[in-house]
Amino acid sequence: MMSRQADPTAIWQRVKRMLVQQLQSPTPAVWQAIDALVPLGFDGNEFILGCPYEHAPLMPHVTAPTTKNLLDKILQQLLGEDIQSKIIQGRNWEDYERYKEMMVVRQRLEQQRAMTAITGVAAEKTWRELWQRLSQQFHRMTHRQYESTRARFILEAAAQIAEFAEEEECKEGANIDLIKREIDRVIERLASLLGVPMSVVAIEVERCRKAKVEQLQVTKASQ
Repeated sequence: MMSRQADPTAIWQRVKRMLVQQLQSPTPAVWQAIDALVPLGFDGNEFILGCPYEHAPLMPHVTAPTTKNLLDKILQQLLGEDIQSKIIQGRNWEDYERYKEMMVVRQRLEQQRAMTAITGVAAEKTWRELWQRLSQQFHRMTHRQYESTRARFILEAAAQIAEFAEEEECKEGANIDLIKREIDRVIERLASLLGVPMSVVAIEVERCRKAKVEQLQVTKASQ
């Protein structure tokens, strides 16, 4: 048994010898991949192995589950600790530090993409609920077969869409492009329901939004 305080190269040589004894019918590519690995040292409970960039095409042969699991098992047997191997592209510790920085950036981007996806799904559900409410309001109206009734409903619906859009835009981290797309989607559905051009509904929505802005300007001016 060896200690993690031992020279990483000495540890890796012992591991390689044990791999030779325990691997079953390895291909020449597997041997080449193992020989190409460079021991870099320990980081916590991980034994870091570098694969020089010129040998990068060989990495899948040592990161494959069968080889990787055996490698980890041998490390644990040799060191008497719960040690896992980590194989990166590079040949020195500086390469490993760059790898860690890259992983932090990648994780941050993945989290941002996940949050964007969650926000998008939540926003779509919210706008769908608005559309369902408008649709229910229309179907509860009496005399909706008359143009005057439909016109009144367009005005009422436009006011609701404008108010809802303003509330969404005021939320922290609001996605303005997404809000505009959802406005258009609701307008399209509403126009289809009423049998009118989208522009008719869109004009009333914009009229309501403009009136709201003008009202706020007047209020601020009077204060």
